[in-house]
Amino acid sequence: MDLATARKVARGYKAQIAEGVDPKAERDKVSVFPTVKSFFYESYLPLAKQRKRSWNDDEHRFRLHCVDLFTIPDHDLTARHVLNLQL
Repeated sequence: MDLATARKVARGYKAQIAEGVDPKAERDKVSVFPTVKSFFYESYLPLAKQRKRSWNDDEHRFRLHCVDLFTIPDHDLTARHVLNLQL
């Protein structure tokens, strides 16, 4: 990281602290929970590949229909998100 980028990051952290936000707590909170996409590809799909002949269909459907869920942390996923996919 070059000096200009480091200063920009430091200014961002300083602004967060001034607003009363703990940057480390925010970073830790984000990194603790996987997104729906990472859960699917890191947890579900490896098991599906071992146990299902149709795992490729699952992966294809997930890529086509669940794009909106890719960035949602799995602890924030609600029934409303799932129902919106079915509509």
